Amino acid sequence: MKALTIPLAACLVSLGVQGSAAAQCCGSASYSGGRPYYGGAPLWHHHASTAAEGYARGVAAILYAQGAYNRLSAEARMVHAQAYAQELENRQRAVDTFFNLRATNRRARAVERGERPTFEELAKLARDSAPGRLGDDQLGRASGQIHWPAALQDEQFAAYRAQLEQIFRYRATTGTVGSHQQQQVRQLTHRMLSRLKGNIRQLSPMEYTEARGFLTSLAYEAQLPV
Repeated sequence: MKALTIPLAACLVSLGVQGSAAAQCCGSASYSGGRPYYGGAPLWHHHASTAAEGYARGVAAILYAQGAYNRLSAEARMVHAQAYAQELENRQRAVDTFFNLRATNRRARAVERGERPTFEELAKLARDSAPGRLGDDQLGRASGQIHWPAALQDEQFAAYRAQLEQIFRYRATTGTVGSHQQQQVRQLTHRMLSRLKGNIRQLSPMEYTEARGFLTSLAYEAQLPV
């Protein structure tokens, strides 16, 4: 503060001297070519008239430059802060947009797929879609004897019938069959079904439907205990 007091005082003194001189000179000043003259010399000069005046002008220029620098620096910091805040806002908007789009896409796909079924619904669906078990008039539980429908009693099914009857007699004795025998039952019934499709022109719709349902239930029966 002490260092600035002397230059400021000098500046004010210089300005006061200039004002007084201008006031004294203007009373007897003459004009030539738009510029005021006094005593044959221009009233305004491009250089300081005294060392004190030059010093005061220099100090004033330094103070003005420092003030301008401080003002411009403050404005620059403010602009930088505003730009940084805008950048953060733009980033946040981009992140929000990304997650909103992903959530919208997930909801749309869920609607297209439908709601996922619960465990109870899946179990009920499995029970409903499972073939029915054979009745006692179709399969003897205690003996394992199979009562074939008429469409499957043809000679072309004889070998398949013999193998299946052997497996089900074993099942009647032990109460169940292993995975290997279950696979054999599936293979044998599938081959019989393929032959049955080849005879579809010689069968009535009722005979074909009855024989097909019988083979499907027979393969399902092998997976269950007696």
